[in-house]
Order: sequence, then structure tokens, then C-alpha cells
Amino acid sequence: MNLGLVELNIIIAAIVVFLGLYAVITRKNLIKILIGLEIMMKGVTYNFIVNQNAMSEGIVILIIAFEVIVTALALAIIINVYKHRGTLDAGKIRHLRG
Repeated sequence: MNLGLVELNIIIAAIVVFLGLYAVITRKNLIKILIGLEIMMKGVTYNFIVNQNAMSEGIVILIIAFEVIVTALALAIIINVYKHRGTLDAGKIRHLRG
């Protein structure tokens, strides 16, 4: 089986995305879940970087800007949850107070 460079890069990007998905599914700590989401986005970004399309550069810049915004908002929410609940365990904060 002879894989070309494009196919190899797509496989690498898919592996990175699935590693991030595994981290999101198996972890209970909110920070670790956020890191898993970031790993998934890095796999998507890598896939666009290795794609040699003219629009790839613009899409990568938009993805990076989106990642920064989502990460900042998620960290703000996580800090607020920790202040109010005293834990970062996703299983313990599922119950909402009225």
C-alpha cells in the first residue's frame, strides 16, 4: 500500500481529531475536556494547513481566531463554575439549582 503525502496528512489529522475526541469523552475534569476540544481543533487546522488551496490560509486564520474566542469564553465559564460549585468535575455539576 503506497500512500501519498496528501492521504498521509489526512490520516494524521484524523488521528489527532480522534485523540481529542477520546479526551473529551473519557475525562470528567472541565479543563481536560477543554484541552481535548483544543486538540480536536488543532487536527482540523492541520488538515486545512496541509491542503494546498488558496482559501486555506484565510480559513486557518478564522479557525485560530475562533479557537481563541471559544477558549477564553470556556475558561471564563469554568472559573465561574469553580467559584460557585467548588469543583471542576463534570459529573458533579450536572444538577442545576433553581
